[in-house]
Amino acid sequence: MTDKRNNLSRERIPPLRPSRARLVYLVLAIVAYAFIARLISDYRVCWQSWDYPESYYPRIIANGPRLVLDDLRRIFDIGPTGMLRNPSRFRYIQNYALVLDGKFRTWIFNYVVPHPTLSLTWVTTLIFAPLFFYKFLRELTSDRQAALIGLVLMLFSTGYLSHLTLLCNPGKPLMTTLICACLYLGAKLRSAARPPAPLSWRAVAIAVLLALTVYAAVFTDGEGVFTLVAI
Repeated sequence: MTDKRNNLSRERIPPLRPSRARLVYLVLAIVAYAFIARLISDYRVCWQSWDYPESYYPRIIANGPRLVLDDLRRIFDIGPTGMLRNPSRFRYIQNYALVLDGKFRTWIFNYVVPHPTLSLTWVTTLIFAPLFFYKFLRELTSDRQAALIGLVLMLFSTGYLSHLTLLCNPGKPLMTTLICACLYLGAKLRSAARPPAPLSWRAVAIAVLLALTVYAAVFTDGEGVFTLVAI
C-alpha cells in the first residue's frame, strides 16, 4: 500500500510552465466570459422581478428621473415616497443602490432600450466578485491552478449567473461581492497576523477594512450575517 502511494506521488502531473499557464488561464477566462455574454444575450432567460417595476420603481423616481441630494434623505424615509418600506429591515446601502440603479436605467432609456437586466451591479458582479474570490482561493491554497478551478466553478454556478439574468433587488448581487471581499480580507488578515509574528500596521489596516466591509454587508441585505460566518 505504501509503495503504491509513493508511486502515485512520483507520477503526479508536473505544474505548467509560466508561459503556458498564463495562456491556459487566459483561454479559460475568455471561455467563461464568452459563455456569460452568450447567456445574457438570450432574452428568453433574462427577466425582471415583478417587485421591481411595481414596487421599487415608483419610489425611485418619486422626486424625478435625475439624481438629486434629496435621494440621500429618502433612503432613510419610511413615507410613501421613501425607500425604507419596512422599518425593521434597515438596508440603507441597498436602498441607495436601488436609487442609483433605477435612475441609471431611466437615463439609458433616453438613448436606447436597455437590456432587461442591465444594472450597475454588473460591474461588481463581473469584475470585483470574481477578483476577490480568486484572490481568496489563492491566499487560502497558495496554488494558482486550484484558485482558477474554484473561480471557474463560481462563474458557472447558478447563483452567480442569476445576478446577471434577473433584475431585482441590487442588494443580492452586492452581497455576493461583499462576501467574496470578506473572505479575501479574512484570509489576508489570517496571514498577516499569524503568531508568533508581531501585530503590524498592515494587519491593523486589513482588520479595519474587514470591519467596514462587514458593516456595509449588514446594511445591504439580510444575508449580511453570512459574512460573519464566512470569516
